[in-house]
Amino acid sequence: MRRTLFLLLGYLGAFLALPLATQAQGLRIVGAVYDASTGLPLKARVFLQPGGQSANTDERGNYTFSRIRAGNYTLSVNLSSYDPISKTVMVKTTDVLADLGLRPIGRVSLSDVPIKPRETANPDIRPVPRPSIPVLSPSAQPTTPNLNPGDPIKPSALGYFGLAQRLQASCPDLWVMSSSGSQSSGLFMAFRNGGGLTATAPPLVFVDGIRLENEAYGFLELGGERVSALTDLRAEDIEEVTCLSGPAASARLGVSAGAGAILLTTRSGKPSETHASYHAHLGQNRLRTPFDFSTASNPDAANTGLRNGVIIRHNLRFEGGRGDTQYFASGYVGRSDGTMLNDGLRERGARLHLVTRPFPTLRLTSMLAHSQAETGSPQGGASVYGYLLNTTGTNAAYSLADSSLIRRFTTLHEQRRILAYISAELEPIPHVFVRGKMGYEGTDLQGAQNRPPNARVGIGLVRRSVISRKSAAFTYEASLRHIYDKLSGFSASTEAGIRAYDLNSYHLLITKDGFTEGDPTNVGTGRDVIANEEVRSGEREMGIFIQEDVIWQNGIRLRLGLSYDDADRIGNKVKWSVFPFARLTYPVNLSFLSKSQNTIYLSYGEAGNLPNALDAKGTFWVSVPGGFGNGWVVSSVGNDALKPERIRELEFGFTSKWLDKLDFNTLIYRQHITDAVVYALPVPSSGLGNVLLPQNGGASVGYGVTARMISALFQSSETGIWLTMGVHGQRNRVETLGDTPDIFDANKLNVIKPGLARLSFYAPVVVAAAFDPLTQKYLHPVTATPGTIYNGKTVDASGNAFLGNAQPAWTATVELNAQWRNWQMGATVEGVQGVAVYNGSRHFRISENGDQAINIARAQIGLAVRNDVTPLLPGTEAYNQAALLVARADPNYAGNFVERADYVRLSTVQLRYNHTRPHAKRGEGHLKRFTLGLHITQLGLFSRYSGSDPTVRIFGSRTYSWGQERFTSPQNRAILFSAGLGL
Repeated sequence: MRRTLFLLLGYLGAFLALPLATQAQGLRIVGAVYDASTGLPLKARVFLQPGGQSANTDERGNYTFSRIRAGNYTLSVNLSSYDPISKTVMVKTTDVLADLGLRPIGRVSLSDVPIKPRETANPDIRPVPRPSIPVLSPSAQPTTPNLNPGDPIKPSALGYFGLAQRLQASCPDLWVMSSSGSQSSGLFMAFRNGGGLTATAPPLVFVDGIRLENEAYGFLELGGERVSALTDLRAEDIEEVTCLSGPAASARLGVSAGAGAILLTTRSGKPSETHASYHAHLGQNRLRTPFDFSTASNPDAANTGLRNGVIIRHNLRFEGGRGDTQYFASGYVGRSDGTMLNDGLRERGARLHLVTRPFPTLRLTSMLAHSQAETGSPQGGASVYGYLLNTTGTNAAYSLADSSLIRRFTTLHEQRRILAYISAELEPIPHVFVRGKMGYEGTDLQGAQNRPPNARVGIGLVRRSVISRKSAAFTYEASLRHIYDKLSGFSASTEAGIRAYDLNSYHLLITKDGFTEGDPTNVGTGRDVIANEEVRSGEREMGIFIQEDVIWQNGIRLRLGLSYDDADRIGNKVKWSVFPFARLTYPVNLSFLSKSQNTIYLSYGEAGNLPNALDAKGTFWVSVPGGFGNGWVVSSVGNDALKPERIRELEFGFTSKWLDKLDFNTLIYRQHITDAVVYALPVPSSGLGNVLLPQNGGASVGYGVTARMISALFQSSETGIWLTMGVHGQRNRVETLGDTPDIFDANKLNVIKPGLARLSFYAPVVVAAAFDPLTQKYLHPVTATPGTIYNGKTVDASGNAFLGNAQPAWTATVELNAQWRNWQMGATVEGVQGVAVYNGSRHFRISENGDQAINIARAQIGLAVRNDVTPLLPGTEAYNQAALLVARADPNYAGNFVERADYVRLSTVQLRYNHTRPHAKRGEGHLKRFTLGLHITQLGLFSRYSGSDPTVRIFGSRTYSWGQERFTSPQNRAILFSAGLGL
């Protein structure tokens, strides 16, 4: 990795030196975009034709096009709530000034009044004197000018505390959950119906064009505590989130896009003077609700080991750039301690982003980032040394190990990541663009775990495990694009290209026993090797894509796409996979909603999910000793005719923008999955034995609705209230598994079964208690009878009943933001309905006689003896209710512990004060702005779930256990104070 880093630094140095070595001169087109009725600046994107260039305006509305050759050019801006504008300019021998005043839709006719000019301008980029233009009289100006009339999508500048919150706020049809409350918790993400039937993969994640490994790592007996590969992604560095789900994902990503894609664009420099800013955060993590007898066998012992964790973060940024080069540089260092033992995160990193245009027709972009995160597992998951298991799951504290041993049980991980990216866009001839980009992700993950002695699990001395995982991934893409705009009222864009992804990883795990206590630092000194595993693996994909965009003057748009893909996880006998895409957008005029822009669209697309790594490989054999010498048996069977799972989606949507008041979009979709990979026993004549053969035989159907609304309830020049709402509802049903019987997870709880939802809980469940007809005493529990109806589904012959879904039927997010002068306030509420969770913590606690309520009920009906409990008389109502409580908590039936887990959560509350000074005069210092803020998370939770936290649970990434919680750290409440300075 070090050699690769030096090589990348060398390329970056050559890249930075390119503008210095190039002395080509060019002209500039400069100007400002502003509201023609108020003179206020607007944030907009200005397009330049011919050339296909674009430029974003800064906070004062100024834009710049550099290194322009002589000729005629057309500038255009199309901004929500404003009439589109185009302006033709002629560039000869001097720079050209071109201001663009946009007229609001539905306002007073500006043809009868003069246009109010911009009141501020940067003289450094405005070399041409401003012409004299009459100014509107004060009476003609609106009494409450809009604070941000052109962009209601971003009503306030309040930040997000974590990556999960940032993603959920941007994507209403994305389901984001944490695998635990630890500081480096893994994230589970799923679009719509989950993106697959049996091989459920997470969405693809791209950062500035670099495809990342985004699976959460779970090893070294972490239990439900998974370590996220996205730990080092910081929400404050993300400028834009683009979610591609449904047909949109297949247009460019094809064979891997069945689960959708998340495109993250990080902050980059803008044409301006150099700005520096520093932000500091100080706060603490604390448990939202202390443990009590409803969530712990021994609350005192559980709460004793908790703490208030410290949060400290520092961030420094530099950004700016003049002329042809813009830059953004940032560095951070932070510490975050959780409430559980050994839970902590130490992080540091830096990032540099550069954009330059050495020639008028060439644009280069590069990014280099390095991060390092050190994380600690808080409690070893549900292992025998688990802190929560030994305090919340057992009747006596530390029944499996004493407290000193638990405190010495440590699991540490250290992850280093290097991200590098470079892209080039060249316009060799007008209207033709050649683009190329390459991204690199290098990761180095190290893990170590020390397990102290414990005779009950067969460990006489210290046992130590070390793990090392190194990977290098490359992302490539090259394309050729042609823009045709010769005809009046018609334009088209054709793009064709090739992309590739190459991942290579190395995995080493060593476990040794026999260390002397206190000396496990050197794995080489252990006496006995317990496990030794070394794996090299890789993943390669390649695809060819073509995309055609056609736009008519009346607003009708048509996009057609085709992706032609291959991957090494597809069987050798399968030809390349083809994934089409089409989208038609049509503008509509709604008479009841005047002054609005409305469109409807219909789209269709196909995408794929790749099989597991070895499913399409050959048959593997292993040698085993026997009475007549070594023999060979089949260990796994591959299918070289295995195809990728195919997902077809059809969606119909509606969008509406009404002035600067409302931005609304909604859609309905239908998803059909075919060729899902299922596993069946081979025919006996094959001689392959008792192994499972992967084959394409599964199918399912799903449908749903998504809606998102951003409304400006009130806004003026200094005040505003904005409401953002997002909701998603979904249903799905397994149609067939081919010749494969119902697929259960290892715990016999989750099932993939025709007729049920894909993530259903399906198990026997107690519905009543049986009593002796003579004595009226409790006898045994009564389960659901086969053939009867339970939760709307028929109980099967084995007594399995439908107990709910691990994926919610409805998810919703509501954000309320307000601004009054320099003060900003915000709150976020999240809700989930129609979801179930297996409460494995309560199941274990009851099986260990550690649940106080059940122990009391058992004593009341005579199944146990307690001096503090008086037995009840059989036959009485109180006795029958206590017996029913005991029956429904019988630990022999795991289905008794599947609970409804709907919840409403007040996830964040924010308050911030911003002060911005005008441009400092000489002698007044350089401080331009400062901010103070307060941020609180996990402020309130309302749920029917009896466990400590319904928002954390185990997720099945290419496995069948879903929505199961066992001694998992609950989410912490974070209270964070922040301060920032800008120069």
